[in-house]
Amino acid sequence: MGILCVSPAYALLGGLLNANVLESAELYQDTYFRSGDTTQYDSASLKALEKRLTPVDHIAMTGGSYWLKVPLKSDLGDSQWIVYVYGSYIENIQAHLFTQGRASTNSQQHARSGHHYSDEYPLHYGMTFDIAERQGYVLWVNLQSRYFSGVPRVEIKTEKEFGKIAFVDSLLIIGCLGAMIVLASYNFMVFVWSSAREYLYYSFYLIATFSGWAAVFAIYARLWDNVDVFWLMLPFQMNVITSTFFYQKFLDLQEHNPRLSKCGYAIAAASFVLLVLYFFVPYWVSYLFVAVSNSFWLSIGFYAGIVRWRAGYKPAKFFVLGFAVVLFCGALIILPYFGLPRIVYNEYLVTLIAQTLDVVFLAWALVNRINQLRKEKTDALKAARDSEQYANEILNQANETLLDSLRQAEENKERKDEFIMAVSHELRTPLNAISGSLEQMKYTEDSATVTELMKYIQFGSDRLQTQVENIVTMAETDHYDVEPYNKDVRLKTLIEQMQQESSSYLFQKTVEFEVRLSDLLGDYYSFDSHLVRRVLAPIVDNACKYTEEGKVLVEAEPYEQGVKFTISDTGPGVSEDVQKTIFESFVQASKGYQRTHEGLGLGLSISQRLIHLLDGKIEILNLPTGGACFVVEIPMKLSDITYKEVSEKEIKGHALIVEDNQVNAKVLTAVIKRLGLSSDLAENGEVAVQAVKDGIYDVIFMDLQMPVMDGFLATEKIRKNGNRCPIIAVTANSDYQARIKCWDVGMNDFVAKPVKKDVILDAVNKWVCV
Repeated sequence: MGILCVSPAYALLGGLLNANVLESAELYQDTYFRSGDTTQYDSASLKALEKRLTPVDHIAMTGGSYWLKVPLKSDLGDSQWIVYVYGSYIENIQAHLFTQGRASTNSQQHARSGHHYSDEYPLHYGMTFDIAERQGYVLWVNLQSRYFSGVPRVEIKTEKEFGKIAFVDSLLIIGCLGAMIVLASYNFMVFVWSSAREYLYYSFYLIATFSGWAAVFAIYARLWDNVDVFWLMLPFQMNVITSTFFYQKFLDLQEHNPRLSKCGYAIAAASFVLLVLYFFVPYWVSYLFVAVSNSFWLSIGFYAGIVRWRAGYKPAKFFVLGFAVVLFCGALIILPYFGLPRIVYNEYLVTLIAQTLDVVFLAWALVNRINQLRKEKTDALKAARDSEQYANEILNQANETLLDSLRQAEENKERKDEFIMAVSHELRTPLNAISGSLEQMKYTEDSATVTELMKYIQFGSDRLQTQVENIVTMAETDHYDVEPYNKDVRLKTLIEQMQQESSSYLFQKTVEFEVRLSDLLGDYYSFDSHLVRRVLAPIVDNACKYTEEGKVLVEAEPYEQGVKFTISDTGPGVSEDVQKTIFESFVQASKGYQRTHEGLGLGLSISQRLIHLLDGKIEILNLPTGGACFVVEIPMKLSDITYKEVSEKEIKGHALIVEDNQVNAKVLTAVIKRLGLSSDLAENGEVAVQAVKDGIYDVIFMDLQMPVMDGFLATEKIRKNGNRCPIIAVTANSDYQARIKCWDVGMNDFVAKPVKKDVILDAVNKWVCV
């Protein structure tokens, strides 16, 4: 077997030279000298130079001119050998091969390579020499650069071996760079189509990454002469800047993690400053700047991706994988700096592959984000349509109730006319928010816009529900002798529901909503939750509506007969004149087309009517510091039930949903599925009665109005059969008579449509998780 023999002349700086076939392990101990001289050398001048050279134990990244002297002999049949240099950016490489024992010019061979002289082997530093079999040679290699990006390594390969290496490396390099260009073009077209800026930032990031690696592999140097090192530094700093803008938008950091967002932008700003400093510092310092800024960028991006992934943002998993690949590659590369064995020998190529995998993972993350946005948009459109349909049904019912309310208002013509205009305005305004937002969602893919439109839809739904309930309650108190029907209710849940509904007035204000519950309060009290809620809700609504800045505070504490609620705000307060009429029907602080606040003028009138039914009282105070304060005392008895906190993950059970409307059935099915309950569906009461006979259920959600058999009759038959399964009414019939009839036939609880997850969760905790 043939051997390329390399015999060291001195023992310094191991590991720079590696041959394919080694005669001695001493090969890793070779000679290096440092010199500032850049003259072309012949054999005689190199011998003279050798006496003046100084040995060094490492190559400094600060640049310079380094020499390697290697005696060698070939015992192989191959005549052409390649001196292959890699592992660092090197501006100029000279190799001189001298035949031992000869002085003629034919015994000398010279070759040149480097970043600006890579014509012989594109994308590689390689130089070809003719080496005769069994002939001794001395090889001098000069590495000259203004900075070194790593530890250069020199290998001597046969032409065939080097050809394989160069082919595979070139194929990988071209494939990686080609993938970046394709992804950049595609994502830029997506941006043009969707106007979603994350695709623009991602395409810029790809272009910067492509440009940086094209500079590293001397593609620019082959196209243009005297390409400055600045064009190698620029893309990698732009890489940090463009990627930061990309993941800020992709991860929604400004909204969900403001501190991480600021850190990311700070690193991007620092990268820009360091780029400007390039003109004032040495080249090796600029390279150090690039390395440091990229390290911070990777660390912050990786951490931000993990935070968003753990917060439930699914597309972040591909983002984390991409950054993890680059970080893992970097960890492998720096192992030798900690005394560990070298695993990676071609850092540039491995890093390029890692970054290509990174951009591919990021592309997958964007695809995953598109799929998630489409699903959210579809769900939102469906929910909006359902809300619009429900709103129209309620509007028809409200019109009927409105006629009855108008007959009661005949005594005051002016108030009646204002009430008609207010009802039309107050019902159509939230409907407009729902319909308009639904229409706009059809034409946008931007997640921030979809989120904003969903807030408008939620605002419209909450306001519409409040106005309808006010009209229905007013009609009830006019037509029927309403009496409280007390049930055990968790007080904290009732207050949280009011907070959620009233907060829709605040989503465009800088107003804090605070709830303070006394430690002396019990978990459950016995009272009519519907009536108590209709007493407190208008007061809380008014506090939110009239407060433009500051705070709305809701406090609850026990007193001798029950619970005292204090609702205070930092709004304009209530003047003495307004206090005299504020509890009358259709009264508002402002009137006409120029009124400053919304509302029908029914809320506080309803509160006053119902507080008498509950044997409580309402007191109005003006705070010395400004703002109004309503003190409401409501008699209620403390229940001996203790609330058991049950998370959604702990809820298990099987439910029966009795609902004839398919849309409402699907909505309720989705809600209880999110709570951990499986379910069956019955389209009317008759089917439900049979289902209860045939199966076992932990809870039944019963609609009231259905064909064939309504919910009241179905409940009566289920109870007559001896089944004590909890039955919860879920209905749009929220009037007093319907509630009383629910209790009379044996239902356990009552939930008014539209259903909300928190309300259903409270009912499940109360009746199932016991």
